[in-house]
Amino acid sequence: MTREIKNPGRGYSGKEKIKIYHYDKRGNYIKTFESLSELRKEYYPHDIGKRPLFNSLKWKKFEYDTLEDGTFYSNYRIGREKLFKLERIYNSELCMKFDLNQPIIMYNLLNKPVASFNNKYVAAEICKLTVGKIEYGCKNGKKQPKKDFYFKYKEKI
Repeated sequence: MTREIKNPGRGYSGKEKIKIYHYDKRGNYIKTFESLSELRKEYYPHDIGKRPLFNSLKWKKFEYDTLEDGTFYSNYRIGREKLFKLERIYNSELCMKFDLNQPIIMYNLLNKPVASFNNKYVAAEICKLTVGKIEYGCKNGKKQPKKDFYFKYKEKI
């Protein structure tokens, strides 16, 4: 009894080639590379071995990335509007920071809670302070605050 080959393939070994779509800084389509190795040859001709281009955080989340000259590449036709939307999401502190799950409480000088925030980035945006000042206040909250309020991390119950 012999097995039937349902997908005979291309007739040679190796993985299928992945087309790469190239966009400029303004989101305009430039050209299509027939494979990832063509992109490597054009942008990294002096590299020895294979540069891992599908290994960044941006690629793992959105399947596109930025090259050294500021242009973008993707394995699908991404489009200008979606490209800029994903860039905005990637560059936003409220979306891509990993320690978003630590709630913060704002206290007044009488040590009574005034407000609570989901994380330090939201608190910084609303209170018009830097994230570093809020984080410093949460870690070293024993000193007299310079303003009428101070911050502490919410204790886990």
